[in-house]
Amino acid sequence: MKGGKTKIHIFAMTEKGLDVVKQLPSFIGLVDFMVTIGIDKNVQNDFSEDIGDICIKHQIPYEICNKSSILEADYSIAIGWRWLINVEHPLIVFHDSLLPKYRGFNPLVSALINGDKTVGVTALLATEKFDEGDVFSQIAIDVKDQEKIGTVISRLAEKYSLIFSDLIADIINGKLSFVPQDESKASYSVWRDEDDYIIDWSLNNEIIQRTINAVGFPYLGARTRLNGEFCRIYECKLISGLTIENNSPGKVLFIENGEPIVLCGVGAIKIITACYEGDNTSILPFKKLRSRFS
Repeated sequence: MKGGKTKIHIFAMTEKGLDVVKQLPSFIGLVDFMVTIGIDKNVQNDFSEDIGDICIKHQIPYEICNKSSILEADYSIAIGWRWLINVEHPLIVFHDSLLPKYRGFNPLVSALINGDKTVGVTALLATEKFDEGDVFSQIAIDVKDQEKIGTVISRLAEKYSLIFSDLIADIINGKLSFVPQDESKASYSVWRDEDDYIIDWSLNNEIIQRTINAVGFPYLGARTRLNGEFCRIYECKLISGLTIENNSPGKVLFIENGEPIVLCGVGAIKIITACYEGDNTSILPFKKLRSRFS
């Protein structure tokens, strides 16, 4: 920053990265920004094109990359980033949890599957061990009943923007400060892969519904086999009050208005929206009673 404006390198992905990049034009003239845009083919929309469009419109230098670049800067800020960033200057990371809870990977998915009523975002100073650094700021939001992850992400993205604006203001004014995390409250969220999208029908129906809601858009959706053929379930309704003498999780018990009611370890769900993989055709209206999800 010697003799000029502060140089900040932004690593941006997802809708949250998009909302942050939308804030950059308001600081042009005070800060020199460079944006690295990440691409993720494992989601339905990674918002990389939208982020690029903003950079083009406002003449903000950018590159598209799936891993980190090392550029000269005073600070780097990572929003939704999923790869190692190796820089010598301070790196500030935005993380989808109220740290120190849910350090690690896909914390928001884990929180929603666990049924947490409150989630949030933390901006912290990166260290060698993930998500253990000192905290700049946190904002919490309440999770609504049966809320899907896409809606939660959109509401969190607004909070990302608020923290980002405060962060840039403090950097410009030389007032940046951090506070340590409480190690006694630390927990960890483990990485997920395609196998973790598969529904475990032996679980109770509430956990299964939360899983379906937590891995829907922008993710690919909860996965299961229907009579041996893979499909994705995007929406369901809880069914309770059934007494099953010989429970067999995954079997279809009833069909109501073309929608199957599937037995779970406890209770059942009615599938409202689901499609076969590959051709993306709906499995509804459902017609074959003697069907099994596995």
